[in-house]
Amino acid sequence: MVTDAAQTARMAVPPPMDAPRVRRTGLPSAAVDPIETRLLERLIAIRELYNEYFDRGWLTTQLDDLPLDRVALRHIRDTLGLSVIYASDLPDILYCAESLQSLVEDLRRYLLPTLRDRLGISGLSRARSRLDPITRLHRELLSQTLPGNLDRLEHLTGDLVATLVAA
Repeated sequence: MVTDAAQTARMAVPPPMDAPRVRRTGLPSAAVDPIETRLLERLIAIRELYNEYFDRGWLTTQLDDLPLDRVALRHIRDTLGLSVIYASDLPDILYCAESLQSLVEDLRRYLLPTLRDRLGISGLSRARSRLDPITRLHRELLSQTLPGNLDRLEHLTGDLVATLVAA
């Protein structure tokens, strides 16, 4: 059995000197290409926002009824998972950026106008009276934050496209 002192000593051992240092962005500090580094930084920012807010069960159930390209959604998820960028990935990243832009447009066009009704929190909704207060509050917060998160996603995607054009 391992003692607590032995476990603490093992945890206090620093990483080997030849291990790559990682900046707070999660990227190696000795990145070869500055364009590649900027692309990765932008992909990481988009991935964090997308995984935190858009790749959630509540939204995916709402997307089922919308006329969206499912292949593009899968491609977005796959491309945002990249941890290393090669020159051959640039067309995929550009397609991902275009897909993200069309996703933002489609969500604004098809989902935002009816979101409160779809979530059952509209003042005219019959389901509103059947919701418990916590679920209602959660859905209210979702409906309030979606426009701002769409703006953030649009801005980050624009930065990604600008970086791709510069590459």
